[in-house]
Amino acid sequence: MSQPLRPARARRTALIVAGALGLVSLGLVSLCLRTVNFSPHVGPQFFFSSEDPALQVQLRIAEQFQEPTQVILSAEGPFTSPRYVDWVAALTAELAEVPGVMRVLSLTRGPRGLDDAFESPLWQRVLISKDRRASHLIVFVPELSPPELIRRLEEVAARYHGEGFRLSLSGVPYIVEMMRRHLARDLRVFTVATIVVFGLLVLAIVRSWALVLGMLAVCASAGSVTFLLIDALQIRVGILTANLATIVFTMVLSHIVFMTFNWRRLSQRHGHAPAAAAWAAVRTTIGPSCWSMFTTLLGFGSLLFVQAEPLRRLGFGGTVATVSAFLMPYGMFPWVLLVSRAAPASARGQGRQRCWTQRLLSPRPMAVRAFLAGCLIVSAGIGWLRKDPSLLSYFANGSAIREGLEYIDTNLGSSPLSIVVRDLRGGAFTSTQQYQRLWELPQALEQDPDVGSVVSLPVIMAEARRVPLGGVVVAVGLAARDHGGGRAYEVGKFFITADRMSGRFLLLMRERERRGVRMATVDRLTGIVRAHGFEPYLIGGMYIFQGKLSQLVVSSLLSGLALLCVVFLGIVYGLVRSWRVALAVIGSVALIPLWMLGVIGLLRVPFDVICAPSANLAVGMGIDAMLHLLAAARRAAPGRRLGWPAWIRARREQWRPILLATVVVCAGFAVFGLSAFPSTQRFGLMIVLGTAIVPLAALWVLPAWATGALWRRNMVSDTFPSRKGV
Repeated sequence: MSQPLRPARARRTALIVAGALGLVSLGLVSLCLRTVNFSPHVGPQFFFSSEDPALQVQLRIAEQFQEPTQVILSAEGPFTSPRYVDWVAALTAELAEVPGVMRVLSLTRGPRGLDDAFESPLWQRVLISKDRRASHLIVFVPELSPPELIRRLEEVAARYHGEGFRLSLSGVPYIVEMMRRHLARDLRVFTVATIVVFGLLVLAIVRSWALVLGMLAVCASAGSVTFLLIDALQIRVGILTANLATIVFTMVLSHIVFMTFNWRRLSQRHGHAPAAAAWAAVRTTIGPSCWSMFTTLLGFGSLLFVQAEPLRRLGFGGTVATVSAFLMPYGMFPWVLLVSRAAPASARGQGRQRCWTQRLLSPRPMAVRAFLAGCLIVSAGIGWLRKDPSLLSYFANGSAIREGLEYIDTNLGSSPLSIVVRDLRGGAFTSTQQYQRLWELPQALEQDPDVGSVVSLPVIMAEARRVPLGGVVVAVGLAARDHGGGRAYEVGKFFITADRMSGRFLLLMRERERRGVRMATVDRLTGIVRAHGFEPYLIGGMYIFQGKLSQLVVSSLLSGLALLCVVFLGIVYGLVRSWRVALAVIGSVALIPLWMLGVIGLLRVPFDVICAPSANLAVGMGIDAMLHLLAAARRAAPGRRLGWPAWIRARREQWRPILLATVVVCAGFAVFGLSAFPSTQRFGLMIVLGTAIVPLAALWVLPAWATGALWRRNMVSDTFPSRKGV
C-alpha cells in the first residue's frame, strides 16, 4: 500500500495539480471562445442534406421559376379608412427602402386602389385577410436573408405598430430567424445555468470545493475540446448541436460520479492511500465507462445515416462529444483525486444510508411487477405520438410571435407548398380550354380545409383579363413573361415557364388546425390535381420539407434504437456469456423508451426533430448505469455464475452512484426548461422522464430478470447478507 503524502508535500502537489488543470482549462476555453462561431445556423434548406431528393426537387423549382422568398406583414386596423390607406402607403415605402428588399406588394403598390383589390381575383387572395380585418404586405427578399435584413424589417414594423394599428410578421425567413435567435439565447443561458446547477449539485454530493472546481474544470475542458473539434470538422452549430454543451457536461459528470464514488469506497472501506485509491478507482471504473462510451457512440452513430440534416449533424457532434466526455475525465480527473482525501463516513450517515438502501433495494415482488405493468400500460401511448406537429409548435403559446403567426396562418396560411403541374396530354398553357381547366383547379384546391390560399397561373391570368389588352391568349403571354404590364405581370413570371409547358401553384397551408399528417394532405391535394387532368411532377416548399422530416424522424428513431439494442445484446453476451443476463439487460433498457414515449404520447406533447434524439440519449444514460451494475456483479462473483448474492452485492455497491448519476442527468437536462424554445423544453423534459426510471430499471428489474427472481415468492431474502455469505 502506498504511503500517504506528507502534509507539506501534499499541499505543494495539490497546488501544482490545481494550477496545471486550471491553466489547461482556461487555455482551452479561451481558444474555443476566440475561434469557434457559436451563432446557430438555421435555414429553410437546413433540414436535408444536399444530395437528398426532396432538396433536389426544391432546387429545380427555384431554378425554373426564380421566385424570391417572402416576409409577410399582416396589418390590422380601420380597414377602409383613408388614414389606414395612408398608413399602409407610408409603411410600404419605408419597407421598400430597406437594403436587401427586392420589392413590396401592398394595397398601395399592386392594385389600383382598395376597390380594385376587393374585385381582383389575385389581390383579394394575396393582400386581404379572410376576416376583412387586415391587409397583407408581401416583402420579397433573397432566399438566404441575412439576420440584419430581418432585424431592419422588424424595426420598421415596430415604428408603425400602435395607435389602432397592429402588425404581425410571418414567412419562412422570419420563422427561421426567430428559431436562430432562440437557439443563440439558449446556448448562452444553458452554459451559465449548467455551470451553476452542476456546481451546486456536485458540492451537495461530494462536499468538497476542490472536487467541485476540479469537476467543473474537466467539464469546461471537454466542452471546449468538443466545439473546437466540430468547428475544425466544419460542423456548424445548428438546431440540435446548440445543446451539445449541456450534453457534454452531463456525460462527463456521469463518468466522474462513478469514479468518485469508487474512489471514496476504496478509501473508506479498504484504507487505500489517496494515490492508490485514485488509480484503483480508475481501474475499477474505466471498463464499464469504456463500454458505455461505445454504446453511446452507437446511439449517435446511428444518426449519421439518416437523411435529416439536423440529425446527421447531431450524430457527428455527439460522436465527438462522447469521445471528449470519456477522454477528458480519465485524462484529468484522476489527478484531482490524487491530491484529495475522502471524507470519513459518519455513523449517522451510515445509518441513513442503510435506511435508504433497505427501501431502495428491498422491493416486494409485487412492487417490481407493478412497475413493469405500469411501463407496459403507459407504452400504449406511443400510438398517440404527435409525430408531425405544427410548425407553430416551435413557439410558445401566448407569445407575441405565436399569436401573430396564428393570425396570419388562419387568414392566409403560413407554410408554403409549391406544386408544379403539366398537362397529362402534353399540351401547352396557351388556349382558352387550358385556361378554363386551370381556373377550376385552384377553386378545388381552396376547398381543402388545410389550404389557406392559392396563388397560381389562372389567378394571374384572371387579373390580366381585367386589363383591356384584347384576348385570353395575349393575356396569358403577358401575364407569364412580360414585365411591362404592371404588378400582375411581374408576379406572373413566377408561375409559368418560358415554354408555357409547366405551371406552378403556390399554396399557403394552414398549420394551426391541420387535420392529419402533412404527407397525407399532400397526397390528397395531388389527387385533386390529377383528377383535373394535370400531372403534379414537382412538389416542394417548407410544408413538404416538414412532412418528410417527420417521417425521417420516426424511421431514424426506430432504426437507431433497434441497432443499439442488437449491438448492446452482443456486447453484454460477450462480457458474461449468458443469454439470460444479456436479454435481461436489453429488456430493462427497453423500458426506458417505452415509458418515455408512452408518457409523451398520452400527454399529446409534440414530437419533432429536436425531441427525437432524446430517446437515444436516455437509453445511453440507462446503459451506463446497467454496465456499472453488471461490472460490480462480475467482481462480486469472479469466474462464477451471476447468482442472486452477486447482484445483491453489486446493488449495495452501486446504488448510490447510480441514483446520484440519475439526479445529475435529470438536473442537467432540466436546465432546458429555461429555454424560450418549446421544442428544446420538450427535449429536456423527455430525457428527464426517461432517465428518472433508470434506477428502478437497473436496481429492481435487471437483477430480478437476470436471476428469475421476479417470479419467486420472496425476492428480498438475503438482501443484506454477511460477507461470509457473499
